[in-house]
Amino acid sequence: MMILGTLGILLFTMNMLIILKYSIVSIFSFAVLLLIPLLLRKYPAAQKKLKIYVISLTVLLLLYYAIIIFNIPVPEKLARLIHIIFITAISLSLVKIVSIIVFDVYLELQKQLAVPKLLKDLINLLAYLAIFLLITHFIMGWELTPVLATSAVVTVILGFALQDTLGNFFSGLAIHFEPPFHIGDWVKVENVIGKVQEITWRSVKILTRHNDTVIIPNSAIAKDTIINYSKPAQSHAYAITIGVSYWDSPDHVISTIKQILNNVEGVNIALEPAIRIIAYQDFSILYHVRFWYFDYAQIEVIEGEINRRIWYAFKREHITIPFPIRNVFIQQPITDTVDLPALIKNLRNVYLFHDMEEEELTTIAEIMKHKYYACRETIVKQNEEGGSMYIIKKGSVSIEIDAPNGQKILIKNLKDGDFFGEISLLTGDKRNATIKAISDVELFELSREQLRSAIQINHNIAVKLNTIMNQRKEELIQAIEDETVEMAKKKGIDKGFPVIFEKIKKFLFS
Repeated sequence: MMILGTLGILLFTMNMLIILKYSIVSIFSFAVLLLIPLLLRKYPAAQKKLKIYVISLTVLLLLYYAIIIFNIPVPEKLARLIHIIFITAISLSLVKIVSIIVFDVYLELQKQLAVPKLLKDLINLLAYLAIFLLITHFIMGWELTPVLATSAVVTVILGFALQDTLGNFFSGLAIHFEPPFHIGDWVKVENVIGKVQEITWRSVKILTRHNDTVIIPNSAIAKDTIINYSKPAQSHAYAITIGVSYWDSPDHVISTIKQILNNVEGVNIALEPAIRIIAYQDFSILYHVRFWYFDYAQIEVIEGEINRRIWYAFKREHITIPFPIRNVFIQQPITDTVDLPALIKNLRNVYLFHDMEEEELTTIAEIMKHKYYACRETIVKQNEEGGSMYIIKKGSVSIEIDAPNGQKILIKNLKDGDFFGEISLLTGDKRNATIKAISDVELFELSREQLRSAIQINHNIAVKLNTIMNQRKEELIQAIEDETVEMAKKKGIDKGFPVIFEKIKKFLFS
């Protein structure tokens, strides 16, 4: 470039000696040649791009001045033709050089403004057209008025002939002035997913994941729905589905999947994933898993890693991923399978049934129902109608009451083998507390109707319950008299319990 600059100084000196009518374009040309080394000394990439145009411009100017300075004899018509060719070539080279300096160097490198290629091509085309008109009018001496009038008819003809081409062109302009995507964005257009490589006046080039280049006309893009996976932010949501066995509790499955997502690279853990049940299928429960990722280019890798880790995590947690099966069953009445020995053992822990015989407990156990509740699910609610009691087989629950000020007061937590609701069972009164599951819970439920059925089968149950409740009554009254249950006395249990026991006796022997 420095050599070209020095050569430009020499030629510029020669240029000052040339006839004025030839100096307008040439002076500007040499001024550009002189300024290029100064303007582009910090931008070697731009110097490399300009090299071919600068060399071409220098050679053209040398030939042009050689003909003039050495007065080479040339026929008049040939001289005029050479003059037109040189002026045109020099002008076109200058347009390209100025375009590179303005768009590539000044705007993109200095001002950090990305100029669309289509816009640059359009401006260059207009500059070329202006040069053509100026040369034909001022150098060749043509009148432009008839040409412009004739061009109106030509324009109509070309408009019909080039409908698709012009449609692509104007669609390309719309894409540039109101861009739905930029180069480097991941998009879905015309059912093609890929990365935008280039946007031209005619089409958009998209590179797919399989390294295939798909060229889509601008007119097709303007009519189609565009999905941009890189805008408005880099982080987007993605969803997968997975089927899990009916034997695995939803809370356990959801908790395990969340742990997997928190440890996969590329997943945006700052945004909470959404995991929900969307269907109960023939052989599995279908879960919809939506998570957030940082880069769409890595989504297939992220999805594959999640699926890989699901297999290992489910294996560790004994969660089953079922496969399609078909078994032939003979239809039988649907009943809950109950572990009677375990249930009878749990019943003995309830003070109501502690002293009953094995036969009486078996009668009660056989009619109890097996119930399942999820974590945070309400089992009974304060002031709701009662009529059943529960024994906890597995899990834990909390007992809460509503304070006068509206706050929830935690009384205590119950665990495996504990029970609640026995007063509502025997009296039918409303619930005096709210019971919530604080983990997945399996319960045995005994309703008033079921207990009544058991009494009809075995009358000794009523006699035993009456004896037990009378003993319980005497114990509580004695405790109140001895002031050993101060809170009970404050709440008036000594007055209320006779009423409660009368309700119980009425139920047992009605």
